[in-house]
Amino acid sequence: MEYNFNGPAPKRWTLTKINHCWRNWKNKLKEKWYKPTTKTMEEILECPDKRVDLEQWRNLVEFWNSEDGMARSDRNAKNRANLNLNHACGTKSMARLRDELTIEGEEPDRLEVFQKAYGKAKPNEEASTKLVCNNFFFITLETELH
Repeated sequence: MEYNFNGPAPKRWTLTKINHCWRNWKNKLKEKWYKPTTKTMEEILECPDKRVDLEQWRNLVEFWNSEDGMARSDRNAKNRANLNLNHACGTKSMARLRDELTIEGEEPDRLEVFQKAYGKAKPNEEASTKLVCNNFFFITLETELH
């Protein structure tokens, strides 16, 4: 089998993947080394991770300390807190989950896959999860009937 990596789709996928990895890397750095409540700014600016370019690190710290950076952080924290359902499969795709749920050739329906992926709710979100799963079931049923 020969793969073709020419064209806009592979380029878009590659750039998306690189962006995702870059964002994760910055997040891990921030979690590990950016502690403004326990370290002085001088200590923070001297990132002990030798893989990090010092100039880039200082630019990141400067952004995180800026009004825009703090506003973005606050906004994202509020948005995350407002989520009703949490995807509980990590990096596992829905297709792979469906494949794993397949028992002796019998494929699970869309509701079973959805419940497995989103069914692990926090204790105070149990009712919300059931409501969404029930709505998903009726939408699926209605779609299949038409």
